[in-house]
Amino acid sequence: MKHEITKFEEYAQSVMAKGYNSAGKQGTLSKSYKQDMKGYDTISAIIKHPIVRACNKIKINAIIKGGGRVVNNKQNQKKALDSFNKNFQSHKVMPRIMWQLAQYSCFYGEIVKDGNNRLKSLPTRDANSMEHLLDAKGNLRGFVQILDMDNYNTYRDSIARQRQTLTENSSYFRENQGKVVYYNLDEILYISTDHLDSSTLSRAEILTLSNSLYNIDLMEKFISWLFESNQFRTAIRVPTGMSDAEYKKYLQALMDSIKHFDRFLLLRGDGIQHEPLRGFDNFDNLLSLLSYYKNQILALLQVTPVQVTETSDSGRGSSDTQYRYVNYDDIRAKRELIAKGLEFDLFPLIGLEDCQFKWNPVDMIEKKEIVELAQMFLSMNANVKKVNQWLIDEGINVPKNFLEEVEVMENKNEDESNDKVSLDKNSSLHPSRKPVNGEEGGKATEDLERK
Repeated sequence: MKHEITKFEEYAQSVMAKGYNSAGKQGTLSKSYKQDMKGYDTISAIIKHPIVRACNKIKINAIIKGGGRVVNNKQNQKKALDSFNKNFQSHKVMPRIMWQLAQYSCFYGEIVKDGNNRLKSLPTRDANSMEHLLDAKGNLRGFVQILDMDNYNTYRDSIARQRQTLTENSSYFRENQGKVVYYNLDEILYISTDHLDSSTLSRAEILTLSNSLYNIDLMEKFISWLFESNQFRTAIRVPTGMSDAEYKKYLQALMDSIKHFDRFLLLRGDGIQHEPLRGFDNFDNLLSLLSYYKNQILALLQVTPVQVTETSDSGRGSSDTQYRYVNYDDIRAKRELIAKGLEFDLFPLIGLEDCQFKWNPVDMIEKKEIVELAQMFLSMNANVKKVNQWLIDEGINVPKNFLEEVEVMENKNEDESNDKVSLDKNSSLHPSRKPVNGEEGGKATEDLERK
């Protein structure tokens, strides 16, 4: 008997060893497994993952909902500005810019101009297919777009080897016409939120999500496998002494009861035991681990938990202060990068050299803060016209004469001092409010003076 047990143990160990090796090849956790993310499409996961997509949607909506405008002080640029406003179509182009920035940390738009050197269109170019060309010092000098995505890695490697030598007139582009396209710096609007160096494809920041997304993917696959493989089924242990006839009869009754939920399963004796193969006891720990990796994603994308329906018991982690001053700092920074990208990299190319792109306030709270600041300026005797213009420049939609200056009049009475007295136009003491002949109350005043 001891010999038989030893043989069984050796057999079990060999099977387990084969199982570990097999599991390692299949990419699942095992005794000899080391995490290997080869073949894991991080970019696709970032685009499709519901948490990342929800965070990106929240941030994009917050950035563009207030809208923006171009400030132009030169009349000779009016036609160029009209062409920009017509063809840029911020309600269409700006969301495309924001989505590509969210998914790749960069935006590539081809600057298409008409015969008058004005903006005709700004079509988006796939960031995942763009490669950078550099000079000997590592400065950006051009772009190459790979159109043949079936052989993307082959073209990417060849471009990387010739990154410093390829030019618009290189034979490489004639030989691979229709498969790769060359762009000069003035043909592409390139906006990046990650400026490590010019050779970086601006994806270093967003690719730090890889590890968290990969681990979340593993745990979600494990949970799906538990249910798909029916790991929660019940094991039935029958008494050793049960005869084959009784066992078959019991099995038939069990199958009938499964098929027909309204039938009872009658058992005789006390030897049959029912035991679940797996319980939910440790699922809380698994969910906590999932929450840990989700919080890593939220931290990188600068989105508060409450925005993705992750609320804490105390509510302190989802406060309004956290929402505004953590999330909105990132929003304002991205707005500034987009505005400066348009001002310095696009406007000079389409005849808008001295124009500025201004964002409107993010929400009503920011509008209120701007108005309160204007009130503070007025209390400091600031110039009313300049404060009025400042409100307009900050995106508050008020007319140019919204704030009226207080009129100043001199006291002409010799018995009194010659100090200037400030009166509001609406005051009943203002000279314009004094009744005269022909106006209401004028005749009564005239009769009183005659008496």
